[in-house]
Amino acid sequence: MKTTSIKKILNILGVALIGLSLVFIARRFVAMKVDFSRLLTVPMISLLITMPFLTVIIIFIGSYCWKRSLALFSERKIYNGDVFEVYAKTNLMKYLPGNVGHYAGRQLFGSQLGLGQRHIALATLIEIGSQVVSEIMLCLIFSSSMLTGLLINTFGRYVFVYAAIIAAVVIGSMLALGWVFRRNKYVSELLTLARRVKFWLTLAGTVLIGSMGTAVIGIVFVVLVSQFTVLSFENACLVMAGTIASYFIGLITPGAPAGIGVREAVMVALLSSVLPEDVILLAAVAQRLIMIAGDALTYPISLLLKVGATEVSAPTDTASLVCETSDTPR
Repeated sequence: MKTTSIKKILNILGVALIGLSLVFIARRFVAMKVDFSRLLTVPMISLLITMPFLTVIIIFIGSYCWKRSLALFSERKIYNGDVFEVYAKTNLMKYLPGNVGHYAGRQLFGSQLGLGQRHIALATLIEIGSQVVSEIMLCLIFSSSMLTGLLINTFGRYVFVYAAIIAAVVIGSMLALGWVFRRNKYVSELLTLARRVKFWLTLAGTVLIGSMGTAVIGIVFVVLVSQFTVLSFENACLVMAGTIASYFIGLITPGAPAGIGVREAVMVALLSSVLPEDVILLAAVAQRLIMIAGDALTYPISLLLKVGATEVSAPTDTASLVCETSDTPR
């Protein structure tokens, strides 16, 4: 089956999933008789106005992680302002053709960073891989108490044996896939990179830095939930884990613009045992408004930062030009 056919099938499945998710959410809104006036309190309006700037920070962190990955393939310096502009611009594209638009946009506009299409794609793969690792890691950390109890109840004293077997299977599967596709130009170059210490340092750095941005997404949702109900520390951790998991599932759903519908449906499914459904839905709507506003703000902010950086560097360039002129023999 051709790659284009697979993409079409995935997009159709993604659109169908969006439709089902939106129907599910709409039915829950009606069933729960959600009171949207609870979003119009002074504290909530304050959060809706200020929290989009946290989204800008999250996007900047993502762009920095992508920049670190791009640096693996570039011999010249890549500037934060240039990468942030491209990242912010393409981030808006996820609302039109879907999440894939963000990554397709990188290929379209990323060439202005001085790299070839293959290297841009590889840098994106590394950044996505580090994002997946950071999200899985945070989900495990925040849900560790629940998972530990579940595993101990299920496997008893053999829990570490089963954990080791699962880890061995995952690592073995990844190595097997790498061996099977080793002749692919992308996989071959990644395997070559994997022999360098710089690659692993970059990967570790992007995982840690990316984790900060991902954690902020969870923190924002916890703060929003706290406006409607009281959370214990343990439940707050579970809410963080559920939020991050739903964000990840929405992100990887093909054809879903910014994971719309899918993310909210997954939140309800994961968190309904911890929170009242009307609270989940209200907080999810508030977070969606915050993220859309943040995405819209990020691109003009990236342009302002780039203009500011250009103006700061201009006098230096002029001064160097004057020095060169004065040193030139007459």
